[in-house]
Amino acid sequence: MKNLFVLASVVALLFGCTFSADQEAALNSSLARYIQARNECQVVGLVGFTYPELVRDFKSQGDSVFQHQFDCDKNPDYFNIIQNATLRTTSKENESIHVLYDFDEYNEGDGTFFKRAFELVAISENDGVNWFFIPWKEYYDKNQCKNLKRLILK
Repeated sequence: MKNLFVLASVVALLFGCTFSADQEAALNSSLARYIQARNECQVVGLVGFTYPELVRDFKSQGDSVFQHQFDCDKNPDYFNIIQNATLRTTSKENESIHVLYDFDEYNEGDGTFFKRAFELVAISENDGVNWFFIPWKEYYDKNQCKNLKRLILK
């Protein structure tokens, strides 16, 4: 039920944006799968939908850094459920598209709710055919993904 709500929210947010139907469908599908992997601690899915250069950066720092970044049970960044995606901005240059979302977070353990507490960037390098995701803090950190041209600035 929760996944259906997230997907419906994403579809509603993107309806009417400047994406083609195929781009929108690909983004909606990838975003829903990323959210599900993150919220349900599906490590393989989480790694698979994370921006590949970021995955390589973490791998190059050693197994312990890589495991900490993607081990949902040990990394406090994954303790909260993300929900209620809100599209904040989109930027496009040639075949590269970057979309900034923010999410509310909910901690099932203690019931706390944080409005607009998590930011995520969706990135397509092939005009919306495939989408990968990078949390804002890594997107903003120029020491991560050094080859990534950041299209969104805050």
